[in-house]
Amino acid sequence: MTPVTTLMHNVPITSPTSVGESVTAVELIYDADRPYEVTMVVTSPGHDSGCSCPPVRVTWIFARDLLGCAAAMTQEGTGHGDVRVAKGNGPTLNITLRSPAGQATLALPIWQVAQWLTRVYTLVPKGAEHLHQQGDVDAELAEILAGGAS
Repeated sequence: MTPVTTLMHNVPITSPTSVGESVTAVELIYDADRPYEVTMVVTSPGHDSGCSCPPVRVTWIFARDLLGCAAAMTQEGTGHGDVRVAKGNGPTLNITLRSPAGQATLALPIWQVAQWLTRVYTLVPKGAEHLHQQGDVDAELAEILAGGAS
């Protein structure tokens, strides 16, 4: 049997969000070969002003530790820059995404995120990430700092 190295979970949006009903789905993806990061795919309908366009999927990649700190988090939250995570009102986790195009806050059911994170940390325990990392981290960092992207 092939070991599981990728965990995916579709998380429903808990209303309200700062983007209203324009986000229809959030998918959390964890790949053990890239143990320090979480990928979040946000899907919204492609229609605008009556246009029947295909759905738009936007991918965000951020540190696993941002979600991993969720249990001890206050409403001030954690994270700097483009992604911030904070407890919402009630049993929600607010993830705020910022870009030059604007800002959106997604409210997700905290228990579903916590349940998914339990599986993630079972797959790659905190402190064991370096045992799973694929590729040359130093080379990737040098390329990013030089203005390239991998």
